[in-house]
Amino acid sequence: MNESPASDTINFVSTKSGLPPGSLIYVGDDNALPTIISKIHYNIDRYLEDDTIDLTQKDELLRDPSVVTWMNVCGLKDINTIQKIGENLNIHPLTLEDILNTHQRSKVEIFDDYIYVVLKKITNISDTLQVEYDQLSIIIGQNYVVTFEENKDNSFHKIKARIEKGTGQIRKLGSDYLAYALIDSIVDHYFTLQESIDDYIEDLEDELLFSPSPDTLNSIHHLKREMIYLRKAIFSISELMSVILREESSLITTPVKLYFRDVLDHSLRLHESVDTYRELISGMLNIYLSVLSNKTNEIMRILTVFASIFIPLTFVAGIYGMNFDYMPELHWKWSYPTLWVLFVSIILMLCVFFKRKKWL
Repeated sequence: MNESPASDTINFVSTKSGLPPGSLIYVGDDNALPTIISKIHYNIDRYLEDDTIDLTQKDELLRDPSVVTWMNVCGLKDINTIQKIGENLNIHPLTLEDILNTHQRSKVEIFDDYIYVVLKKITNISDTLQVEYDQLSIIIGQNYVVTFEENKDNSFHKIKARIEKGTGQIRKLGSDYLAYALIDSIVDHYFTLQESIDDYIEDLEDELLFSPSPDTLNSIHHLKREMIYLRKAIFSISELMSVILREESSLITTPVKLYFRDVLDHSLRLHESVDTYRELISGMLNIYLSVLSNKTNEIMRILTVFASIFIPLTFVAGIYGMNFDYMPELHWKWSYPTLWVLFVSIILMLCVFFKRKKWL
């Protein structure tokens, strides 16, 4: 999981200390990709991929209300490029500051001429349930959407294919529907994570019941930490969807609000699933402790049985080890084999007794 450590937060605070609000400083992965910009223009009749990026002036197609433009900015290290995009689209410096801070919490801010949405998207899920998150910032304008990604992945390739082929509603509706499609795609990835969690928990429960080990406990704690971060990410999505549905903005049309309400329903379902997972994790911790306690009790019972068997043998051996002169059994011809018969008889009687008591 790519959760920002405390050292990153300290470095961010120290870097921003004394600077005025809206100062643009990139806070993120030092090994992040260089800034790459791609643009798509479309409406119901046309589709155009624009590889020529001129940030010195505003794109002419952005002034055409009949065309929707999707600009994707991958890599946030080039602050000058981000600043020029903000100037061309009249994006507030505080918004640009939040875009460059990749440890930003998920939120939505509604301005007069654009809506700013920031949330966490899942970029990778390993077999050991190591989940990697990246920040996605979305600017929703009247006829454009700008997405800012720190790293390149294929999260939105299906949406791009839908736009190119003209399938579904995406080319018939405006930029608000495109924003919905992007957010819905992110939520769908959370459902993929849910399936991975289900498989992980199933394997963990089998291991817990049949062969628990210290590694099992480490896996449970790892899953518990993942659930904390996942719950926070999903709750933030539910919260920002509620804000979009509650606030009045001309940038989100009434028909598209129905789609955003569907995303809210999906996020609430995920939130309920996470709460269920947390209860399962608590139950698994209790089961692990119970299994560990039962194993300890089993070991102690076996040791107690062995001790109980050898106590009378030790008692008899101790009596005949006192070396007194006047002990007639010491000089008896059959005393040694008789003593072994006594030992074996005591062992057998105790084993039968323990068996009847169901201690063995």
